[in-house]
Amino acid sequence: MSARPPDDSGPGGPVRDNDHIRSNPEAFRTAYERARQQLGKLKGVVGVAFGLKATGRAFTNDIALLVYVLEKKANEDLAADQRVPPVFDGYRTDVRIFTPAKAMVARCNDDGTYADIHGGIQIEAWGAATPKNLVSEGTLGCIVRKRGSVDPDNVYLLTNHHVLLTDKLQTKPNDGVYQPYKPRTFGTKVFTGNLLGRISADDVYKGHVNTDGFPVDSPPMDPPPHLETIPTTFDGFYVDAAAVHLDLASYCFGAKCPTGDTNLTWSPTIPNLNLPTPLPPPLQPTDRDHVTDVRDIRTDQSVFGAQVFKVGRTTAWTKGLISAINVPAHDVLSFTDPDNTKENIVVEFRYNVIEIILDPTTLNQRNCIGTNAFGDAGDSGSLVVDGQNRALGLFFGGGLVPDPQTGAFLSYASFIVPVLDVLNIYIQTTTGTSHGAANATDGSGAGPATAGQTPTSTPGVIPVSHRRAGRQTAPVTSPIDLTDRQHDGVLAVREELLATSRAAELYASFVELQREIAYLVRSCRPVTVTWHRNKGPAFLAHLINHLRGEAPTIPDQIDGVSRSQLLSKMCDILAVHGSNPLRLAIERHRADLALVANNHTIHDIIGALRENESTGVTT
Repeated sequence: MSARPPDDSGPGGPVRDNDHIRSNPEAFRTAYERARQQLGKLKGVVGVAFGLKATGRAFTNDIALLVYVLEKKANEDLAADQRVPPVFDGYRTDVRIFTPAKAMVARCNDDGTYADIHGGIQIEAWGAATPKNLVSEGTLGCIVRKRGSVDPDNVYLLTNHHVLLTDKLQTKPNDGVYQPYKPRTFGTKVFTGNLLGRISADDVYKGHVNTDGFPVDSPPMDPPPHLETIPTTFDGFYVDAAAVHLDLASYCFGAKCPTGDTNLTWSPTIPNLNLPTPLPPPLQPTDRDHVTDVRDIRTDQSVFGAQVFKVGRTTAWTKGLISAINVPAHDVLSFTDPDNTKENIVVEFRYNVIEIILDPTTLNQRNCIGTNAFGDAGDSGSLVVDGQNRALGLFFGGGLVPDPQTGAFLSYASFIVPVLDVLNIYIQTTTGTSHGAANATDGSGAGPATAGQTPTSTPGVIPVSHRRAGRQTAPVTSPIDLTDRQHDGVLAVREELLATSRAAELYASFVELQREIAYLVRSCRPVTVTWHRNKGPAFLAHLINHLRGEAPTIPDQIDGVSRSQLLSKMCDILAVHGSNPLRLAIERHRADLALVANNHTIHDIIGALRENESTGVTT
């Protein structure tokens, strides 16, 4: 399938240039939707997008409707009704060959160990079943947080789903994520690194979402030669994303945070990210290495030809150009039948993503490892930003072969807003107030929606309802009001605890970890469900009344649930979803917690701890 270069005029008059398109975005959008419906029905067409037109061996600055085909054919080899017209509704067209892509995890470059955990550095997922000879690196994109929460320990890293969970890795939820490597020895190679956190099934997503960020069914995976049967007007946005809670005692931000034998901190920066000198107002020097805002470009015709940037563990800092948006991409996967008789080919389709090329002004038109690509293997998970450091995409892969027409390797990124919506997160930005930024006014950031405010979005983007945004979490308990007598009684209990080393250790661990425990009870659904199903709020209320002196004992059971059952279930679930320090504390104090479950008053509990201490009973 082919199209002749457009003349200065088309069937309906002069060809509409970039200025016309940018001045009339809704008219262009309407024509694009018609092109998807009409041109998408032509034989061999696998998708319709819009972006920069390619002429000869280079991309031009002209915006065109892009028609992706399996194979280009001469016009004379096609029936008249199966040809792509050079101009559609007054807009240029360009026929592009649909090339396979690959997920970018495999190669190595910057595998340094960092005590300060930030964007652009290497991470590796590893599980008990991961092949011992496998080295699989990806990139930590940036620091993100769960929406509607300002808890200091609400700190996550953002990367790709496929960096953490693939058949090749044989990883699963609760397996570890390390920086730079899982510590191990293979042959003569010694790998070192630190555990950052663990994979949670609730915080990974791969597939398509709708405009509100809710999952939708993806097109089925079809083997060749049936590619021509795939839909060309699929509306879902492909997302390949994951968030991992950082187990770095992150509540002590700004200070060294102990995690086992290491002292790791985190930072919302991506060093050497971007921004020219001097900085455009209102940006400040402190913004240079920070993500300033979030930008939704899903229907933005102004992005073509503008530079974008990313920092990845393989190709480091690269400069690119957005060549098209809403493009189709696919990955050719292979597997062997259980009987090992033949290899099968499966094509995974990825609709409505961002297409990026390496900026032609890059020295020698090569990145630092010598390829003509915006990103390469190992860069998966990198955050893509514009010239003002506004996040607009999450890099997930690139072409297996060069684009047949231009010779450039095409890179692909998911739109950032669907990523943030489906994971219910916001980026730790500086000044911006757009949807998904820390200071968002629509409830998709750290706080609730501002009355009368709507999301700050790119011109031409139609605001949609974001039902996942602005989720507020209630405190575990209300502040406790105490009389002077009750206050003195609580202080006396505290002194009694601290007078016994065993009880003092338990008390110190609780003080250190109480904020994380409270956060998990409020914000981690499995922990919240376990807490409520096992009558945690009721037992806590009875304990408070006992400490106030308003109840002589703590009940053994409430509605058929025992205190020992509550403590045992909470230990189990917190060990799964908590940080390394919390898991170690549970292991160290679990036997002491049994004394809490089997005694009726706080004084009996302290006495039992003191007795075990004096008799040399160990936990």
